[in-house]
Amino acid sequence: MSKILGFVSVTAALLTVSTMALAQSKMNDARIAKALITINEGEIDAGQTAHRKAQTKEVKDFADMMVTEHKNNIKETRKVAHAAKFSPEKSELSESLKDMAQSSNKDLKKTDKAAFDSAYVNQQVTMHEKALSTLNDTLIPQASSAELKSHLEKTRGAVSMHLDHAKKMQAQVK
Repeated sequence: MSKILGFVSVTAALLTVSTMALAQSKMNDARIAKALITINEGEIDAGQTAHRKAQTKEVKDFADMMVTEHKNNIKETRKVAHAAKFSPEKSELSESLKDMAQSSNKDLKKTDKAAFDSAYVNQQVTMHEKALSTLNDTLIPQASSAELKSHLEKTRGAVSMHLDHAKKMQAQVK
């Protein structure tokens, strides 16, 4: 258990420190859209892993919901970008988010089945907290397109609900 908590604490610290400086740089709508897509891709990867390794129905159902809702968010993000006539574009922030998700998901995939549910739920709390702060501190304030800003605000609501759900599960899955 202490190994899981240590992993989550280290991951949270790395997520916070490494993206703080990146969040300070100016983002355009194309880069904002790519950052959001990248967050979603990380959640899909974690959810697919959890679908295979989760021990409880509740965690497996949550993972399946994460995969479905994050895939839908990618589709909606691309639709908004297409309507606004821009293509999502890589940035230092999207690459940093990708690296962090890959590292976190790599560690998650190595977790044994007995400890998996707790590790996944803890990871989801950490990742959704990071997503929420990225949305609030960087993506929403810097979005210039009204449609993209509206989509980001809707996404913030969904991320907040995911976070609340994960926190409730965290209290139950130990």
